[in-house]
Amino acid sequence: MQEKKGMMEMKKKYLFTLTSIILSILALGSIIKLNMIPIKYLIIIILVLGIFLLLGNYLSYRKKRIPKVFGTILLLGLIIGNVLIIYHVGNMNHFIDQSFKEKKQEKIKYYVVALHTNKFKKKDISGDLGYYEKSINVKEGIKVLEKKYEINDLKFDDINNMFNKLDQEEMKFILIEKSSFNILMEVDSNRDENQYDIILEFEITKDLKTETSTEEEKFNIYVGGTDYVGLMDFNAVITVNTTTHKLLLTSIPRDYYVEVHGLDYKNKLSFITEGIDVSSNTIADLFDTKMDYYIKIDADSVIKLINEIGGIEYCSDYEYNGSYSFVENGRRKTGSYWIKKGCQHLNGYQAIAASRTRNSFNGRDRVRQQNMQKIMIAILQKLSSTENINNYEVILGDLSDSYETNISKKIVTKNVKDMLNNGNKWTIETQSVDGEDGQDTVHRFNDITDWVMYPNEETVENASKRIKEVLKEK
Repeated sequence: MQEKKGMMEMKKKYLFTLTSIILSILALGSIIKLNMIPIKYLIIIILVLGIFLLLGNYLSYRKKRIPKVFGTILLLGLIIGNVLIIYHVGNMNHFIDQSFKEKKQEKIKYYVVALHTNKFKKKDISGDLGYYEKSINVKEGIKVLEKKYEINDLKFDDINNMFNKLDQEEMKFILIEKSSFNILMEVDSNRDENQYDIILEFEITKDLKTETSTEEEKFNIYVGGTDYVGLMDFNAVITVNTTTHKLLLTSIPRDYYVEVHGLDYKNKLSFITEGIDVSSNTIADLFDTKMDYYIKIDADSVIKLINEIGGIEYCSDYEYNGSYSFVENGRRKTGSYWIKKGCQHLNGYQAIAASRTRNSFNGRDRVRQQNMQKIMIAILQKLSSTENINNYEVILGDLSDSYETNISKKIVTKNVKDMLNNGNKWTIETQSVDGEDGQDTVHRFNDITDWVMYPNEETVENASKRIKEVLKEK
């Protein structure tokens, strides 16, 4: 009987040992598959797992009670730890696989708009509905509506004319892309958003024309940041040279008045609503270079990101009252925060207030560009620190619905690994382009003008030259 009991106990020990070994191998395999941990940290992980495994098994087979109990506790802790590693690293692997695969579509938001005085609801959508024929994938929007509502779609080649028909109640509804609606409300002094009700909001997808790049060592990333109404409020190029460990951040004013890629008209950058591919290619045309990748991110996601990494350190050259505005759970939230001169710790809301303000300065958008550059650099520096390695799963998960990109998983993992391994070797250089303020026709409105900035060709040429130099450095 005693012998049988001893055999059972030995089998349990073998099973315990086998479980700890298998889980350690699986945990290590999931970390290696993630491919974000530098070799020096990977060696430390292997050593720690090996020490716990060997010591735990050695002590658990001792005859004395205390070493045996201690060894069992070590193995139990190792098993629990490995299960947690497999779970969290597995989730992160899955998320990265899904989020950084080749992107060929972009989400576009559309509104069905009616006069406020009519008090229409979703259920009332029927009859004549106008749409602007040059809006992004507007035909797809019409198809979405036709599946649920009995409508008679009316095509317009002029947005103002379409709104005039709505104002005169010659039709009850119009379909318009979100950004175009907000632009018109901003620049047309004869209209106010309170005149209208957005009775339906939905998303469609646009097929992108950009080609996924194969560049891994040296590349340009176009970064487009949208504000709470969907306008491209922030435009920048991040030039990356992993060979020299250099980042060049080039900022472009939101009001820069440029030729829109592939189209026969000019617009300011913030008012380009034809899609992220058109904005990216427009910037490529401006600097006579190639945009290998893009990231489209909104203000809400920047707030989340900064909060997730524990805030940032921001040093201001000015003292000013910064304001923020964003949409959370369908409601617009506004506020302000006093930015003091000198260095200070900012959370997400405070950072947005610091970066978006421009009317407080004589240089307006020029100063705003500088402040945004500081915010971006602070975020990059915080992300490259080893203290955030354990938070990447949470950070990326929380931002999953807030950004769109065509950057591949291979590029992400390779550069995260490099930054964790060589964070102190990376240098960040900044530059901006300038121009002259004026007024001109915007967003195909024909008879509506707004403030724009005419590019200073010399600053554009210098910026283009520097981008190409950084890409060529070895």
